[in-house]
Amino acid sequence: MKKLTSQLLIVVMLIAGIWQCKAQETLSNQSIVSLVNAKMNNNIIINKIKSSGNTFDLSTDGIIDLKATKVPENVINEMMLACRNMPVITNDDVIKMNGGKVSTDLILKKINLSRNNFNTSTDALIALKNAGVSDKIVKVMMNPPSNTASNVTTANIKEHPQDLPPPTKLSIPGIYYEQFTPKQDYIMIEPTTTNQTKKGGFGESLGNHYSGGISGISTKVGLAGEHSSTTITDQRPVFYFYLSIDGKDINEVKESTYEGVASPKEFVLVRATTSKSGRQIQIARRSSFSQEEGFSKGVVEYKSVKVSERLYKVYFENDVPAGEYAFYYNKSSDQKKSLKLYDFSLRNNITVTK
Repeated sequence: MKKLTSQLLIVVMLIAGIWQCKAQETLSNQSIVSLVNAKMNNNIIINKIKSSGNTFDLSTDGIIDLKATKVPENVINEMMLACRNMPVITNDDVIKMNGGKVSTDLILKKINLSRNNFNTSTDALIALKNAGVSDKIVKVMMNPPSNTASNVTTANIKEHPQDLPPPTKLSIPGIYYEQFTPKQDYIMIEPTTTNQTKKGGFGESLGNHYSGGISGISTKVGLAGEHSSTTITDQRPVFYFYLSIDGKDINEVKESTYEGVASPKEFVLVRATTSKSGRQIQIARRSSFSQEEGFSKGVVEYKSVKVSERLYKVYFENDVPAGEYAFYYNKSSDQKKSLKLYDFSLRNNITVTK
């Protein structure tokens, strides 16, 4: 018996040693390319990135090479999130990536996660335009995130101060994230327009059929990509809604623009579900007994307080789990048209508790 126990102990120790060696593997760009060439499932590659150290080269040339070797964009996204040494990005980098067929979303992700040294003089803006860089990218370059570090590990996330002075120099109506480190700044959440509306799925339709319409069918809108191009690293983020001058006239709201919005209470913050095909948000549900327009599965409650005539602070009483989120205007008459969602990826070490 003792001999058997000793043998089992040796086997366990060997397995533990092998696991530890594998866990300490450091990934490189070539490691990812090899996994992709081996036709490894993207989710497995992403999990590997999350659980391993890395020496990724995410310079402009490195990203172009990854695209050329057909590494999927969601994998490159995850490499960016895991990389601790993102190089400084300049106008030349943006022009080179744009010419190298790197997507707008991927370029914006790199801008959001990198330190920058952009030149937005008149001549520089003309050069960007002549190089075919999209207006969406140029707009972010003109007001980029104030990153002094390429990335922040979730283990070192600082607590968001809840008593910082409100912004005084916002000029464009919109939703702004309050960046508190390394210095206080306000990052505008760019809207994403979508009309990718669809009714349930095969399983939901089948269940609704056999339940005689009791279980119901949901209506969802889709957003391209598994992650937003706007990344926020925070445990309890703070936002400011800066409304238009005629904000009280809510009846004039059209397709979720800010014209007519009276307060943040007319918006809903919802957590999206993700898949290989992108992100989805449920906006309605219909059954044989009820019809709910504007209903959202995954709604996250928030608090708001009026700071001035046009400015509102939006905050949370509890930490918010990591995930994909979007603010959208919860007005039933607009749900049948194209929607403008203010989406962002929230990174932290908090997970959903069930």
